[in-house]
Amino acid sequence: MSLHVVFGASGGIGNAVVRELARRDEHVRGVNRGGKALVPVGVEMAAGDASNIDDVRRVMQGADVVYQCLFPVVQDAIIEVAGETGAKVVVANNLYVYDPTKGPMSEDDPHVLGDRESAKFYEAMAEEIMAAHRGGKIRATIGQASDIYGPNVQHGIGRDQVFGPLAAGKPVNFLGDLDVVHTYTYADDCARALVTLGQHEEALGEIWNVPSAEPITSRALFDLIFDELGQEPKIRVAKGLLLSALALVSGEMRGLKREKVCQFVTPWLVDHSKYEQASGVDVTPHEEAVRQTVEWFKRHPQA
Repeated sequence: MSLHVVFGASGGIGNAVVRELARRDEHVRGVNRGGKALVPVGVEMAAGDASNIDDVRRVMQGADVVYQCLFPVVQDAIIEVAGETGAKVVVANNLYVYDPTKGPMSEDDPHVLGDRESAKFYEAMAEEIMAAHRGGKIRATIGQASDIYGPNVQHGIGRDQVFGPLAAGKPVNFLGDLDVVHTYTYADDCARALVTLGQHEEALGEIWNVPSAEPITSRALFDLIFDELGQEPKIRVAKGLLLSALALVSGEMRGLKREKVCQFVTPWLVDHSKYEQASGVDVTPHEEAVRQTVEWFKRHPQA
């Protein structure tokens, strides 16, 4: 049986990859710094620092496929060890580098980075992986997801923005326009696509937009969450002049306005036809995805 090693096993995407591999009865080794995570019975967990080459060699021993699901990204040692062992590398990335005003974003669209440091960072990360593949050092592929939500997701529409504040009796905070359509990716759908990419040799050397359910307004997605929780909507929105005013007095808000708000003031649409033509599309409707997400956070209120 093949060994699949997942770096970032306690994060939203990494944990979903672990669960997907377990559903397929694969041999899974999840890796994070503490060596503990909420994972299915039978999944092996290992403690390891992805920046420490000795740790990476130890946890990648015997690996056939390695999933790099770390945010922020730490991957130099993973690339080095994969070059030594021949393990395939599957990388989870995002869509920060694209310009949504040009229409649905495809893998071949030009990168428009502006002054957004996060976009520059993730572009450099992807290029490092692809350069290592082109140079014959490793065999790798990249799956790009839109904004993630789902079980165990902490950031975005996860614990930090939604379920944590609601549990504390506070409103959800949102930056941007609630009524602009947006592509949201369910974490389990992303994981299924990443595992599929890791199974197929023809996926190597390519970048793929993973499939997502139909675009939806953020307001409609929040309404599904509140309905599932049985609560009245409580959303505090910052946009336009209010957002600009907050950015004048808060460095954190200035950073968020510069880095993230561009995603939520114009339609954020994703073209996943390349993946669809290669592997088909298997996505979870938002109604079911929200039901599963809320159920998970109810079961794990301290997660």
